[in-house]
Amino acid sequence: MVSFDWLNNTQQVVDMGSKSLFVVYSLLMGYFFYRLSVNFFNTQKAYIAGVVYGAFMVLNTTFPFDLPKGVGSVIRIAMGFFVLYILDRSRPRQKLFISILFYTLVTLCMQLNAEQGMYFNDFLFDVLPFNTTGERTVLLYFVGLFEDAVFFGAALGLGVFLSVKFISMYDEEISHRDLLFLTLPFLIVFSQIWVFSDYYDLYAKYFTLLDKTGDTSTLQNLSYNSVPRLFNMLLFYVFILVFVWCFFDIKRISRENVNAAILEEQTKAMQDHVKKMEDMYGRIRSIRHDINHHLEVLSALLQEGKNEEAGEYLTSMKEFTKEGKSLVSTGNPVTDIIISERAAEAKEKGIDFSSSFTYPSDFGFDIFDISGILGNAFSNAFNACEGQSEGYIAISTVIKKNIFLMEMKNSYDGQIIIDKKTGLAKREEGLLGHGIGMPNMQSIARKYNGDVTIEQKGNEVTLCVILQRQNP
Repeated sequence: MVSFDWLNNTQQVVDMGSKSLFVVYSLLMGYFFYRLSVNFFNTQKAYIAGVVYGAFMVLNTTFPFDLPKGVGSVIRIAMGFFVLYILDRSRPRQKLFISILFYTLVTLCMQLNAEQGMYFNDFLFDVLPFNTTGERTVLLYFVGLFEDAVFFGAALGLGVFLSVKFISMYDEEISHRDLLFLTLPFLIVFSQIWVFSDYYDLYAKYFTLLDKTGDTSTLQNLSYNSVPRLFNMLLFYVFILVFVWCFFDIKRISRENVNAAILEEQTKAMQDHVKKMEDMYGRIRSIRHDINHHLEVLSALLQEGKNEEAGEYLTSMKEFTKEGKSLVSTGNPVTDIIISERAAEAKEKGIDFSSSFTYPSDFGFDIFDISGILGNAFSNAFNACEGQSEGYIAISTVIKKNIFLMEMKNSYDGQIIIDKKTGLAKREEGLLGHGIGMPNMQSIARKYNGDVTIEQKGNEVTLCVILQRQNP
């Protein structure tokens, strides 16, 4: 085994290399903290969070804090949470979980790096024939440092990439119970690493004692290397990622099942409602068609002096006429009544309402799909206008060749949150307005080779739904 006496003459170089390596680690932490944050928060804020976190870790490396075991980990986790929460006060429990997850990944990657580094250094110093002089040994030392940095960056990058992919399955606030459940596996990991840390300290003290006694033969036969320890760290690394994946995948499936059940109930209710509307529309159309006949009957009753019967007949006609006059003409009985009912609701709530909706009867659309789009769009718009003194909703359509465009504008005093992946508005805790039912609208639009877009300019939100003709 190669003698390490040369280290006594190059201690400053070794110290410089170690400090430089930890600075690189800190910069990598800052970068990947940014990469983790940017998928959940504003890009500029995530960049600031990454810079601040990286700077804090560099400061910690340059001027290490002498803290009891465990306290340093708590401070670093709290630092990550504090930075994220100061920049964005929404979803605090999600931010705390992200901070815990990130620091756990950092810790595991450090441990993995230390374990594999021992085997890599053995390869450099004992196997390669290049290690023949002190200068070459120093060079190999820095090669080992470079390999450590690359391995740490790759392991942390992979962990962050997979974490983002898993968490984005259910990008919503975490409940207190879920946060407690998610925290337990991380506490187990930290406790295990704490045990290993005590083991390392004991081993180091033993090495120091042997070195002071001059028992070099014993030192040459001892090694830190441990395959079970390396496997244990790798297993924890995989376990954390699999645990996060399973938890958020279960949450995603649960949410989809709830949404599917709600959608099924909404569809059933819509079908019943549509049937009633069609029956009512048929009755109204029948009365309009036979109005002349009814007038003749009414005239005959009056001429025969049957005033009471004529009054009853006239009352029934007025009810039907009143019902008919409330309808907006869109080209389809279902959309007629949907928009008419919404117009009446807007009037009741003091919301300014305007419509120039035209149904394209020759485009081959399923009326239940159009009803679903209108229902979700109006629900979001009315929620957005709630509490406003001068709220408004305006719906219009454009038909050009094989394209049908529906546009809905509504006032909104708040700020909608756009999901970067879907381009749709997403619901936040306490957020009124758009977000509810957006995926359902997009699903229907894509059924007809179209899509849904939403944007906000000032206090106005514009929803556009584009559909293509199915039977050109």
